[in-house]
Amino acid sequence: MKEAILGLGKDTLIYGIGSMVSRFISLLLLPLFTAYLAPADYGIMAMLALLAMVAQPVFGLGMGAAMGPAYFQGNDPNRKSATVWTAFLLLLASSCVLLVLAWAVPAPLSRLVTRTDEHSLLVSLTLTGTVFGILATPFTMRMQFDRKTREFVRITLLGALLSTALSVVAVAHMGWGVKGMIAAQAVGQALNFLMFLAAGARGTAIAYAKPIGAELLRLGIPLVPGFAFIFILLQGNRYILQWLEGLDQVGIYSIGFNIGMVMTIVVGGVTQAWYPFFMSYIDKPEDARRTFGVITYYYVIIVGGITVLFFILAHPMILLLTKPPFHQAYLVVGFSAMSQFLVGLFSLLAPGMYFQKEVRFVSLWQGISAMVSLPLGFIMVTHWGLFGAGLALTVSSTFLPLSQWLWNQHRKRDYVAIDYPWRRLAIPALTYLGTAAASLLLVPDRLIWSITFSILLCAGLTAFAYWQVRLVGSFPSLLKVKAKAA
Repeated sequence: MKEAILGLGKDTLIYGIGSMVSRFISLLLLPLFTAYLAPADYGIMAMLALLAMVAQPVFGLGMGAAMGPAYFQGNDPNRKSATVWTAFLLLLASSCVLLVLAWAVPAPLSRLVTRTDEHSLLVSLTLTGTVFGILATPFTMRMQFDRKTREFVRITLLGALLSTALSVVAVAHMGWGVKGMIAAQAVGQALNFLMFLAAGARGTAIAYAKPIGAELLRLGIPLVPGFAFIFILLQGNRYILQWLEGLDQVGIYSIGFNIGMVMTIVVGGVTQAWYPFFMSYIDKPEDARRTFGVITYYYVIIVGGITVLFFILAHPMILLLTKPPFHQAYLVVGFSAMSQFLVGLFSLLAPGMYFQKEVRFVSLWQGISAMVSLPLGFIMVTHWGLFGAGLALTVSSTFLPLSQWLWNQHRKRDYVAIDYPWRRLAIPALTYLGTAAASLLLVPDRLIWSITFSILLCAGLTAFAYWQVRLVGSFPSLLKVKAKAA
């Protein structure tokens, strides 16, 4: 089991390094872009991003999640090749519909997301980039399934570098503003698709398998509402802010939200490595019972500790990276990171549902969280503005892992029984929450004191996390404790 967990950790690290470099580049250039773009410009980009986030899952047909069971069935190379191309051809058809909408009726879509049709061209460019992202899905999934992590990361990094370079030229050199940023991102997504097509299609033959297509649609279509619910959960607060506070506040919120999304370096690495890892245990329930519990423990201790760092470092980071009009964005950073942590925890609790091919219930838990987020977001934004938007995001996201855990308990006779060490996690969880609250409530006025306070909190948090890991001890000792508990 130790070797299996270390293998998962290795894949997570590789994916994480790729995301880290991409996010680091974005952070490094944040002072440059905030010098050329106003808060309202960031508000426009944030609202257009919401449009893309709706279009991607709807026209993506849930293929990212549906391909796994079809791809791994029978471990047949011919079936794997057919799965990739069948998924691509289905997505090609749906993407053509999206492309027609993008250029035929951009004005109504612009009014829907920005309350004006002045941004129709930006809508068309945004959705065109989304089309290329959708078409890349089968090939990116194949590389993940076959654990070609290094090549996957190399392509991702190259695509990010090209997109960033184009953005700098368009915004800083050409002076095209928000239009240049959107256009550069669309071109970057097109280049990214071509690179993944060349790598992910290697060794396959173009073919459409009707039975596989029916299976992909059967598994994928029920997930589409779930993706829409995730969109509402993570992004709905932007609409509420726009309605109550205006585009300037949306722009400030999106800066804090996007910095918090750097957390996807860790969580995205875990979830990308997690899916092929846990699917390999579909015929080994006893091994899964022990291994998955240990992985969940270390996820909470290590990834939870990293999440708290976002709360601690938010204030000095925002002061150093942005201009004064954006400084209130620090209120959102930690909450954004926490929402990603909770989404990752939800994924760790889901293997039993995938083993039983009951992934349709994912949409139910996502729907519950999304429906909670709307009234909660409205109430909290009305009373506390940016802080309320961030807090509502975290509270609503909590319903994802909570709903999944309750469902696992309901279906425990049929699902793989995993030993989760929840009691051992109580003290770390309370400590992390207390530290996050202190970093928000005790904010020094001056930058030097903010940095000093953050350093002290980071030192204490690191010592605590190290103590927790040492307290548990090695993998065998943890298993021994679990065996006694069982």
